[in-house]
Amino acid sequence: NTLTIPYEEREKFASLEVNFKNQENNLLAEYGISYGKNHEIDYSYEYYLTLGYKLLDNDKLIFNAGYKNKTISIEDLKFKYEGPVIGISSTF
Repeated sequence: NTLTIPYEEREKFASLEVNFKNQENNLLAEYGISYGKNHEIDYSYEYYLTLGYKLLDNDKLIFNAGYKNKTISIEDLKFKYEGPVIGISSTF
């Protein structure tokens, strides 16, 4: 089965987003929420919580796991990603 989406153009819309990051020693917590809409999009929202661990005190390599939900509603269609996330991040 193939899902055919009748929208061929990208939609631009304003959104309000708030993100937070807390750290204590090698433990990190990142969490946030966003909400947006326009004349074509009924609503779009996202929320997430990620907990991470820095391998070394001065290291930028972080192992993280958490939960994320991203939902977009357009007329009678709803696109949704929801579930656990796991990853490795680094800056250099």
